[in-house]
Amino acid sequence: MYKFVRLQLLTGAFANTVMGILFLFYPPLLVQLIGFEAATNQLFRLFVSGVAIGLGLAYLWTYITDTDDHSVLFFGMCLKYWAFAVTLYCYLVYDLSFLMFLLFGIGNLMLAMGFSSFMYYRRRIKK
Repeated sequence: MYKFVRLQLLTGAFANTVMGILFLFYPPLLVQLIGFEAATNQLFRLFVSGVAIGLGLAYLWTYITDTDDHSVLFFGMCLKYWAFAVTLYCYLVYDLSFLMFLLFGIGNLMLAMGFSSFMYYRRRIKK
């Protein structure tokens, strides 16, 4: 079980970093792949890509060091649950594409659940 939840952490690191890099350097590719126009607001694009890359690297650091300090994971987990909630809202109310809902919404939900499991498991083995 521990190896599985650590794999989720590594997956989160990879997914955040790759999506951040795509969002930062290749916004036209996102339009082609998922139909999301990332370059319409440069401030939004630059900020979101920086947050994604930063969190991805923080998740990787947590994976490598196997630290007991999970503040970054808790923050990331909350952001991922929020990303799922707003993606679900936009899918239901604003006609967000199903592919975007699946990739961003469900993808973030899965990672949030993985992070939750990781923190829960680490806490249990410490008792």
